[in-house]
Amino acid sequence: MQLAHLNWQEAEKVLADPETLVVIPVGSTEQHGSVGPLGTDWLIPQELCRRLDGRMEKLLIAPVIPFGVATHHINFPGTIDLGLETMIKVMGAVFESLYRHGARRFAVINGHGGNDPAICLLYTSPSPRDKRQSR
Repeated sequence: MQLAHLNWQEAEKVLADPETLVVIPVGSTEQHGSVGPLGTDWLIPQELCRRLDGRMEKLLIAPVIPFGVATHHINFPGTIDLGLETMIKVMGAVFESLYRHGARRFAVINGHGGNDPAICLLYTSPSPRDKRQSR
């Protein structure tokens, strides 16, 4: 089921279930040679999630994050680069928002290798919530 297609009452019920797995597709908007579309890195994860939709119980697919860390492609027209710090903040805000509404299980389907450091940092560092609780 896709979060974007639910109303807030439906989302509340799904997110409150501790067994719900929230899948977040992530990519980048950047060059892919002279024939590849700029959206390749987010179109593929979005399509994988579309194909997963309805095949697993308790699966909630978040809207795709179509931008990423593309600093090394910035000289190509059409590239949108968030940079590492902004990508960490964007993804962190997505996780925190969904966590606030009850989500406890997350997975990322990443279509762009440049996003790997941001994803790894988010998975390995404590969230602000964890830091507040440990004081």
